[in-house]
This record gives sequence, C-alpha cells and structure tokens, in this order.
Amino acid sequence: MDVSENISRSGFYYDSVQGVVGGNTRRHYHENFELYFLEKGTCNYFVDNRFHALCEGDLIYIPNNRIHQTDYSKDTHSRKLINCSNEYIPSEVLDIIGNESLVFRNPNTVGEIAEIFLLVQKEYSARDRYSEAMIKNHISRLFL
Repeated sequence: MDVSENISRSGFYYDSVQGVVGGNTRRHYHENFELYFLEKGTCNYFVDNRFHALCEGDLIYIPNNRIHQTDYSKDTHSRKLINCSNEYIPSEVLDIIGNESLVFRNPNTVGEIAEIFLLVQKEYSARDRYSEAMIKNHISRLFL
C-alpha cells in the first residue's frame, strides 16, 4: 500500500510515506534541516561522503545544505520526515549538534518519537493560531 502525505509551509515541510517497497532518491539538498524517522524497514542514507545504515526506529538529523540520498532495499518501508528552518530548532540545540549528520538509535524511545511525528502532523494539518508554537514544542521534544 502506498500512502503519502506532503504538507508544506514556508520554512516547514512534512512528508509521510507508508508501505512502499524499495526505491531511492536522487542526490539533493535542502536549505532547511531534515529530521528523518524510519518507522519500518531499512535504508542506506548517504550524507555528503558519509554512509548511514538505518534500521527500523532510527532518527537521523541532516544539517541544511548537505547533499544526501536515500536507498531502500526491496523490503517494505515506512518513513516520516520534517524539513524545517532553524527557527524550529532551539538555538542551544543547534550550538551542540553543529554541522554534522547524526543518527539517534534508542529502542526505548521509538514509540515516543513516532508519537511526536504524529503530533506534528496533526498540528500542521490543523493550521490554527497555536499550531506553529505546538510544532516547535514537539520538535524541541525530539531533541530533548
């Protein structure tokens, strides 16, 4: 089953893909940061000259303007991603994480990460006057 949802705003983009078999992306970059969550499957993720073998439950942070590419096996995968400007990431976090891609892998927090991405998606779809603040709050929780 191929279910994809793309939601875009100025400085913020959300995308969710569920139940896709195989595939890859071309090498590309974004002016914004990327937070990529692999819910199901495996993925080879290339960032500049670094290779990251992602597995189910991994979250990867890609700094802005970094060339990156995904390559999926022939297995079914599901993933969610957020592209956002630096205003969505707390400044103290930006100071700590620097300009390198980082993979976060902790089996104890996969459920919480999935929940946060779902909350971001719901707030983004709601588009009320509190949505922007709530999205920033949820993204801060990802880093904390």
